[in-house]
Amino acid sequence: MQGSRGNDVMYGGKQDDFIYGGKDDDLMFGDQGDDTLLGEEGDDTIYGGNNSVTDADLLGKDFISGGAGNDFLSGNHGEDTIISGADNDTSRGGKDNDLIYGQLGDDILFGDVGNDTLCGCEGNDTLYGDNPELVVAVGSQGQQDELFGGIGDDLIFGNQGEDQLFGEGDNDTMLGGEDNDSLFGSLGNDSLLGEAGDDFLSGGDGDDTVTGGSGSDRFLINFNQGADIITDFNINQDFLVLPDGLTTDEQNLTIDAVGNNISIFWNDRLLVTLENLSATSEQIASRLTTLDDSFFI
Repeated sequence: MQGSRGNDVMYGGKQDDFIYGGKDDDLMFGDQGDDTLLGEEGDDTIYGGNNSVTDADLLGKDFISGGAGNDFLSGNHGEDTIISGADNDTSRGGKDNDLIYGQLGDDILFGDVGNDTLCGCEGNDTLYGDNPELVVAVGSQGQQDELFGGIGDDLIFGNQGEDQLFGEGDNDTMLGGEDNDSLFGSLGNDSLLGEAGDDFLSGGDGDDTVTGGSGSDRFLINFNQGADIITDFNINQDFLVLPDGLTTDEQNLTIDAVGNNISIFWNDRLLVTLENLSATSEQIASRLTTLDDSFFI
């Protein structure tokens, strides 16, 4: 099915449909089946399935591409693949396990329900692992999302479930949300907030600001990758994680109290500062571990 010039409205039906919007601002519904919907030019609105409670296609695996223009794309039911395309798009995975790419532009991506994979790609994107307005049963649905910011200054929310957040390029802000999340800052000066749960946080390259939130959190100390700040280290429940395979020299860290902060050096180079913490060197050393859970005491 192919649209003509002008703003078209197209419905797919029950089979596996191919719908091409073409130019202008189109409204497209794949309905049931494994559909392919291409918006191409214009500000398009595309739904892979339908919202019917009685006639929903629960297994339809749709492919949706917005193309050029500021599009709204929604997979609805089924395991869908959504490619936003150029410009500033809003994409929602809907139910089930979806794969969403933002590509160019400053995009907003929602994984919604299911174990979703979201990639902002280029641009300053905002990624939500789940719809923040929905409360779902994490135990039965999983809600274990993988969120990749890509190039640009991205804002990434894990929300519910045990999520993995990757900032990748530039200066990103990441919030894990509920449950036990893993946050990886990568390039740039990033801000990481684990929030609730027992989280793993790694700032990566750059001078990062890291906050664990509630729970027993693990903070990875990165050698030769900037000087990070940890804002809320809890000496009674949090851990500082050193990379595996360290030499004897690399295990020789210097721990100094500077005002209300604790600074950790390696070969006279500042690795990390623990803000607003009063503790002895021995107490800090007792909270050092490695990725394989070996302790230095």
